[in-house]
Amino acid sequence: LVQPMESDSQVRFSVGGIELRKRWAFLCAAVQLFSMFVDAVLLTVIVPLSPQYKERFDVSDAAIGLLFSSKAIVQVVTSPLTAKAVDRVGCRPVMLFAMLVLVVSTAVYAVSGDAFGVALAARAVQGIGSSG
Repeated sequence: LVQPMESDSQVRFSVGGIELRKRWAFLCAAVQLFSMFVDAVLLTVIVPLSPQYKERFDVSDAAIGLLFSSKAIVQVVTSPLTAKAVDRVGCRPVMLFAMLVLVVSTAVYAVSGDAFGVALAARAVQGIGSSG
């Protein structure tokens, strides 16, 4: 089933006729597409919940608008910094760090309870994670 392949003076392995390198590339692409989907959901998930958030946090419409837009604003501001980091250390470490930041900030947002400041800060940190 696993067969060594000779090409370009490197030994590669084939599983089921597909090189492992191609499977790894497919897996990386699938993870990236899934993270883009989750990022889009995180940006818009707050819209249908806005009336409940207004009642739960007991804040104005403007504050709910700030909660909604804080992720996108921070993402736009931090994207050039992320691009410089990618140029300096490479794409993979920056992407992995950004995914970790996004996961942690989303968990903090999920457990923020009635603390509007914590929810706002978590949304802003989600923007940092999304810029990677």
